Amino acid sequence: MRYRFAASFWIIAGFALGAESTKVLPKGVRNINLKSVGVSLSEKTNSVGQPMELGAALEKDLTFQQIMSGESEGRAKEIEAFLIANGMSADDVAGTFTADLRGKLQVNAAIVSYGLNDTFTVAVAAPYYRAATDVSVGFVQKPAGQKFVTHLADPHHNQAASAADAAWKFNHAAEGLNNKLEKLGYARLGAWEASGWGDLTVASKKRFYQVGAISSAWTSGVVAPTGRVDDPNILTDVAFGDGQWDVFGQIAVDEQLNPRLFLNQYAKVTVQLAGQRNVRAVTSSEQLDVPTKRADFDLGDKVEWGTSLNYETAWGLTAIFGGNASHKQADVYRDTSGERLAVLEQDTEQTATQVEMGCGYSTVGMYQRGKTPVPFEVKGTWLRQIQSQNSPIAHAAIVDLNLFF
Repeated sequence: MRYRFAASFWIIAGFALGAESTKVLPKGVRNINLKSVGVSLSEKTNSVGQPMELGAALEKDLTFQQIMSGESEGRAKEIEAFLIANGMSADDVAGTFTADLRGKLQVNAAIVSYGLNDTFTVAVAAPYYRAATDVSVGFVQKPAGQKFVTHLADPHHNQAASAADAAWKFNHAAEGLNNKLEKLGYARLGAWEASGWGDLTVASKKRFYQVGAISSAWTSGVVAPTGRVDDPNILTDVAFGDGQWDVFGQIAVDEQLNPRLFLNQYAKVTVQLAGQRNVRAVTSSEQLDVPTKRADFDLGDKVEWGTSLNYETAWGLTAIFGGNASHKQADVYRDTSGERLAVLEQDTEQTATQVEMGCGYSTVGMYQRGKTPVPFEVKGTWLRQIQSQNSPIAHAAIVDLNLFF
């Protein structure tokens, strides 16, 4: 029943470092990059890339068998006998829970960099998250449920009181679901929000080649698990971290097409190391009334690549147009006995393709020519997702402010 945001936002949060070029800082120069990423969410894609409502994972059928499981043994037998007598089955669907789930995410990151020499720069990135989700749960009665109430109300059966009780329960099924969640130790479905620090990134960039119009740089680093992971007892929360260490490496190549225009290409690989966390041990037949277990997990490794065309005028106006693609392998979960938790692994392989466009203003070139006393850059970028699998449909707006001193 859970929609797991935890493994979904790496596509968004991955832009925190912003190292997709071969540019490095001169020796002794410091840089503070203040980056803000904003996303609103209402849809996701499934394993074949088809869009669906974000709350689809919370939409479940309610069978008579499930209804009977909440009744006393005697009452359950009465309901089963009544179903059989009226040509119905315990497996019939009485109704379906619906869910309208929406989310908002704001990531504000501070990236501090320092030029150790003219070809080597080190950086630390600390993202701060503000997240909110809201879900409205409803219940749609199916023909079998309507038939059940109609037969109860039939004077021939003399079950008017039971019919009224059943009708009331169907009309208040959403509240009943929340009561059941609370009884099982979950938070009630509704509005949720939180804020806090995400995973900390420490990285270094080495420009190892620069001849004529072509330059290359290698970026590597680690991501520390300093952000909160998702709570298995809150079905719609947003994680601020993955709960394990990552190591990554990236190569970038820039080609100077003319003094104002350059082309960038990059490729990045992130290896996510194994970790441990608490999970609800859901199964294919039961996703709520299940125990909490300590599990070993290994989130899938990630590959990202992209290209962009960058232009800067003599007076500092900048523009960028490009695209990127990403792929994350499927997750692996095992309980402490080594048994695979297969349901938690389902639909965790992710892909996404985005186009990027933006504009900004930079005084760096003019500062280097002695035309202005203050070097800085400000840029606005819009990312539009054009394809994905098992991912939120996330169109992101990004604002960057770079200060050099």
